[in-house]
Amino acid sequence: MEMDNIPTEVAQPLPEQMRFSQLQERAAPAIIQERAFTPSNGATFSPDNAREIRIPISVSHGQFVDVRHSFLSVEVEINNAAEVASGKHAMANIDGGVESIVESFSIIGSDGTILERLTNANLIAQAMKTAKYTQGYADNTAMLTEGFSGTQPKDGALYVWPASSATNTKVSQTFTFNLSLSALLNSDRYLPLGFLSGSALSLSLTLAPAAVCLAAHTADTDLIAMGLMSYNVKNVQYVASVISYDASTTNLFQSLMSEIGGVQLTSRGVQELGTNSLAASAASGINVTLSLPCRTRSTIAMMHLIRATADSATPENYYISSRRSRKITQYQHSIGGLRYPVAPINVSPSNTAAAMSQIQKTFYTNHDHSAGGIIKRGAIGVNGKVVGSITGEAGTYNFYDFLDAGNSFMLMQGFETAPGSSLESGLDLSSQSSNVDLTMTLDTVSASATQINSYVLCDSTFSFLASGIVTVSR
Repeated sequence: MEMDNIPTEVAQPLPEQMRFSQLQERAAPAIIQERAFTPSNGATFSPDNAREIRIPISVSHGQFVDVRHSFLSVEVEINNAAEVASGKHAMANIDGGVESIVESFSIIGSDGTILERLTNANLIAQAMKTAKYTQGYADNTAMLTEGFSGTQPKDGALYVWPASSATNTKVSQTFTFNLSLSALLNSDRYLPLGFLSGSALSLSLTLAPAAVCLAAHTADTDLIAMGLMSYNVKNVQYVASVISYDASTTNLFQSLMSEIGGVQLTSRGVQELGTNSLAASAASGINVTLSLPCRTRSTIAMMHLIRATADSATPENYYISSRRSRKITQYQHSIGGLRYPVAPINVSPSNTAAAMSQIQKTFYTNHDHSAGGIIKRGAIGVNGKVVGSITGEAGTYNFYDFLDAGNSFMLMQGFETAPGSSLESGLDLSSQSSNVDLTMTLDTVSASATQINSYVLCDSTFSFLASGIVTVSR
């Protein structure tokens, strides 16, 4: 007998919660191990006499490296040249966390091909963290591992010399971090390094000058002024998560590579477009146009950081974590006659919304209320006060500072047409004959030249060929 109201037709698809026959597949048998790779060109490094750290990365045949679970480990030792008086103490820090010691990095293939290279890496790495790190992560995990503080720059990577410390007292700490802007070393795919010839990859790091990445505290009455600071880097390791599969899986992958000639992966990274300088002079509301060569195939965004060059020469200033506004009032990009956006982005103490929205649309979405960085609303000075120097207080993370005293301001323009998808949807500039023009209206000052660092966030495609080498296209 048929029951009322129960259809006899084929049932509609069941919800996920009722698909009891849908079981997870078993992954191919594998073993995961951590392996530490050490520098081939020394054991102790410093920006004064051994700036480059070169780490060859080579695994056994058939092995893969899970770069998302791999990291760099370094011991950073800071030397204070001054004697600390009784009852006083001295304090300093690595400005912006330990990644700030890496002025530039390169990833080199086994045939000598430079797969990635980023100059002034520490400047943009710190800037992007302020836009992407949540407050909780910056104040806890990031401070614990990489010495990055989301509250005050001087709270992260902090070094303390106790009272009565002698001249040239050294204090050291060990940190872990990843090269946050590398496309290859942040890929979500395993790297098949065990199918390449020779030393599959080499990682080259160039250390930043001490005056750029170190900062001293001299503002508090219980502190003594630091002497000349220097630093060494020791016990450097790239700790790789190495995956080994069983023979049948390894042979299958080897056959696949031989049959089709190789495999590819696409990931996202950063390149510097150039550094421009505006001469020291007192000029208000001037129009400046920068011409930037960019030929990337999938251009996600362009980013620009404004700095006072004099900040890098003063130990009390936080050069990496603090930028300048130069009282900018508007900016706009133009490419091949097209303007992005159609109307210039206006900026003022009462109108920073449009500029911040470009940052949001690049790194997450304008509707994602759970995302967001540690950049703050503050508009003037440090901690809202009118000041003439940068001391590394919380105000350093204020987004826009009309007094030009130090902030987290950055210019950004997003170009991605399908954000969040698995498609390469950035603006294609590979066949563009003209450069990208950035037009700004801002001030210059007589006290210091203005430095503008420009970068592009883009997709890169890496090809792991059956011949045992890696190539890149971007």
